[in-house]
Amino acid sequence: MAQIDAPDDTALSAALVRNGFSKREADLLIAFVPLAFSRPVLEDLGVAHFAETVSAQTAKGTWIEVPLTSQPIYVAALEIAREHRRAGLIRNEAFKVIALRSEQLSAASNALNAGADLKGASIASAFVRLPAEELGYIS
Repeated sequence: MAQIDAPDDTALSAALVRNGFSKREADLLIAFVPLAFSRPVLEDLGVAHFAETVSAQTAKGTWIEVPLTSQPIYVAALEIAREHRRAGLIRNEAFKVIALRSEQLSAASNALNAGADLKGASIASAFVRLPAEELGYIS
């Protein structure tokens, strides 16, 4: 099986824009799809509690909480990820590349490598490169 190389966010965004997505759509896909794909993997690893919001900073510097259920890309990606884990919709290598883009999965991996047990753990999410206004926040 061929190895799939994961491009950085800038290259991935440019590729998505070249293929018809707006810059905003590309940014949302890059932010939410890995987050959604990592969730069932984290659940399998024992994480029990997930914040149902994501923190994002406004243009004025205030941090707000945005409900994940208000983000259609996240909701759809989570449904696809759960179905993949159940029935294998996507090539496992491709699923893995997407899920591993998640900061949450990276943090969990680091914790496991340090000997931590994730059973019952909690995870929250924050976006530092995606402003709250891109998530629909109106100041």
